Amino acid sequence: MLRLMSGGLFITNDGGLTWKNAVRGDGISADILTAGRINVGEIYLYNEDFPSFRWDSDGLTAYKFSFNEYSGKNEVNFNKFVRHDQYGFYGYNGTNGDFIPTSIEDIQDNATFGLTWNGFFMKAKDGSSSVIINSNDTKGDVIKCTNGTDTTFALNKNGSATFKGNITGGTIKIGGIDPINNPNFYVKDNGDVIMKGSI
Repeated sequence: MLRLMSGGLFITNDGGLTWKNAVRGDGISADILTAGRINVGEIYLYNEDFPSFRWDSDGLTAYKFSFNEYSGKNEVNFNKFVRHDQYGFYGYNGTNGDFIPTSIEDIQDNATFGLTWNGFFMKAKDGSSSVIINSNDTKGDVIKCTNGTDTTFALNKNGSATFKGNITGGTIKIGGIDPINNPNFYVKDNGDVIMKGSI
C-alpha cells in the first residue's frame, strides 16, 4: 500500500500497521531499496559543498581533500584520488583529474599504487623506484624492486633471487635443511665466510 501525504510518500507491507517514509521533499530513503539495480550513470556523494565520491561507469572514486589557505576551507582535489574499477584498486596523484585508464598497464604507468588483477605495486613518492608483487610477469618474477627501468631485486616463483648491487647488513645464511640455525653457507657480520662441503 502507498500513502501520499504532505510529508512525502509512505509505504507499508503489513496492511497499514506500520508505515515507512519512502520519498520526501529532501530525497529518497535508501532504507526502502531491497532489490533491483541502481543505474549509476553518475552519482556524486557530497561533503558539504564538495563531491567526496563519484560513482559512475569508470568506477567508484574517492577524492582527496586539501586545505585551501585562502578560503580557510577543505576543498576537493580532483587530481588526487583512489578508485575501484574493473582493473582493481589504485591511487592517482597527478595533474590530470580526468585520468581514465584503458588497461592495467596504464594504471601501472600512471598510478602511485595499485592492487590489480596482475598483482600489487607501490611507487616511491617521486616515481623513481617501485616494489611489485606480480602474478602475471613474463619472466616469472613474483616480487620485484626497481630503480627507474632497472630491476634491482627479483624473486621468482621457483625461489631464485637476483640482486643488482651490494648486499649489506648482518649475517646472511643460505641453504640446508635448517638454513637459520644450521646453514650450508653463510657470511658473518665481520665478513667471514663459512661454507660446508665443497665448490
